[in-house]
Amino acid sequence: MDIIQKRLNLRCILENDANAAAFGEKWMGAGKGADIESLVMLTLGTGIGGGIVLGNEIWHGCNNAAGELGHITLEPNGVKCGCGNFGCLEVYASATGVERRYKEASNFNGSIAASITAKDVYIKAIKGDEIANRIMYETGVYLGIAIVNIMHMLNPDIIVIGGGMAAAKDVLINPIQEEIKKRSYKAARERTNVIFGKLGNDAGIIGAAGWALKILEISA
Repeated sequence: MDIIQKRLNLRCILENDANAAAFGEKWMGAGKGADIESLVMLTLGTGIGGGIVLGNEIWHGCNNAAGELGHITLEPNGVKCGCGNFGCLEVYASATGVERRYKEASNFNGSIAASITAKDVYIKAIKGDEIANRIMYETGVYLGIAIVNIMHMLNPDIIVIGGGMAAAKDVLINPIQEEIKKRSYKAARERTNVIFGKLGNDAGIIGAAGWALKILEISA
């Protein structure tokens, strides 16, 4: 950041992309409004990111490592994640995880496997492919379990699901809601709304702009 500031001769604000997306949804999207004081966001893409906004502030933690929700452990002896842990949410419910699980379930390999994307799995699911349906349903289950953990830890006003895979909300929402109903304390779920983001792929850009304005206003 110092190098950029020196080169441009302008002050720069640096923020994590998922944190920025969460702030964007709080500022101008699904969490906009004075009645929403706390928001947690899951960003579903190649990996799974997360952001936590408390009292209109991004919660960074003591060492800027807060909000790494994709690394909640779901399967203690599961697949190894890029972070070094085993069984992370990201390994199972990200686009990459959906692709891997579908290929394994279908015994695909080689050039056929290389060409399959998470979008392909989603399209196959809505067309009635049995394996794709199961993979997408299980993905919703994994997300639902992670969301219940978030509810029990933070009890936020709202949990927002965004990122590229949010486009599959029509096949994800039912298993997500089923897991929430099955696993969560009533007190944890009765006020926390779980919704899909409103800003789409612009959430991070909008949030970055809003966070920079906020920081600059504070320091002015």
